[in-house]
Amino acid sequence: MKKVLLIIVLLIAIPSCSNEDDETFIETTTVAISTDNEIIASTTGKNVQRGSMFAWISEMQIIATHTSGYVSTTDFTLVNNGTSGAGTKFIMDNVMIGNNTFTATSKTTEPERLETSQVYRNESFATTISNLNARNPYALYVNKNPVNFNITLGTAQNVNIPLKTDNSRFIALFNIDDFNLNTYTVTCYVNGVKFGPSTTCTWLRNATFYWSNSNSIAGKSIYFKIVSGSDTYTTASKVLIASNTAKMRYTIVNNSLVTTPM
Repeated sequence: MKKVLLIIVLLIAIPSCSNEDDETFIETTTVAISTDNEIIASTTGKNVQRGSMFAWISEMQIIATHTSGYVSTTDFTLVNNGTSGAGTKFIMDNVMIGNNTFTATSKTTEPERLETSQVYRNESFATTISNLNARNPYALYVNKNPVNFNITLGTAQNVNIPLKTDNSRFIALFNIDDFNLNTYTVTCYVNGVKFGPSTTCTWLRNATFYWSNSNSIAGKSIYFKIVSGSDTYTTASKVLIASNTAKMRYTIVNNSLVTTPM
């Protein structure tokens, strides 16, 4: 998940024009926007092969705003590489000649998840964490700093639009190594406030926690309380980092809490 996406805008001098009223004449051009594995341009439809873009990105919207206030907006749907009829570049229409500011945002069809579950202790910790980590995260991307570019005709031009996300993901596993028949309640706290569903774990059943949604963003602090009767264990706070998955195992052993990054 930790990666910066880069969109390359290739300005192609294919002039066109449009009349907004009887007195206004606007000269525009076609703009081809590609990922780093561009092949050929497609002028049919707005389905575009995703190239090296993450599988969890479903759509891209790119906006070019001219200094005059004229706005060109195009939405693109990302499809699998090799999809018949889909282009390998993003073709924007009616971008006005002159100084433009480019912005880009993504959408996703991945569900937002805030879940707890249980798994028998005979499944290895690595397998449990790996199964959760294999899910596509919920993440939205945007260019933090709008890109300014002067579009001219007759010259091939490149515009780089770096895309970043503030989304993060947190995966945790809780297990009890002290043999007993006690039930331990696990409760999550985010920024010091009780958050999400509580769960339980025992010597026989481990508990998991999975958080990946619009609220799991950089800067939030997460910790857990593990309680059984009068025994309370509190994990150290973990601050979420943008475009990152934190994977932690918390174990009660010898009446102590052991934390293991995974």
